[in-house]
Amino acid sequence: MKKDGTELEYVPIEFKDRRMCLAALTSSNVTSFIFGMVLEVNKNKNVIDEEICLAALTSSNVTSFIFGMVLEVNKNKNVIDEEICLAALKIPNIIFSNIPQEFRTRSVCLAACKSSIIYFNLKDVPKEIIDEEICLAAAQNDGTALLHVPDIYKKVTIWQH
Repeated sequence: MKKDGTELEYVPIEFKDRRMCLAALTSSNVTSFIFGMVLEVNKNKNVIDEEICLAALTSSNVTSFIFGMVLEVNKNKNVIDEEICLAALKIPNIIFSNIPQEFRTRSVCLAACKSSIIYFNLKDVPKEIIDEEICLAAAQNDGTALLHVPDIYKKVTIWQH
């Protein structure tokens, strides 16, 4: 799998294993195709884990579709963690509301505020996490975030940015 991860398609199922799936994901530029094959391998062999999902989400041409596939895998097998959510926030066109509630930690929410993800809204951030730093980061990134800044944080510093 050193050259092109699509080679995984031609390997007989009995020889496909986790190591081979990981190598295919890290050496390919067609991640959705490869991840689809990894899902097929996973039906017969238990190959998907956090490392496989992270490799898929950090590949050079990852799309929000891949994160959707990871979300589906997570329904049957807990593969999502904070690191995976942070990686997902770097995907173009990711929607913050797709990040599972239990992983909307302060660091994930702050990273979301500072990223260029679409459809980010302070309303999607758990109330207990919202603080001045998160409000300021959100307002600096997108002025419409000011509409959802709690009154307690509407200070001169936020309006100046």
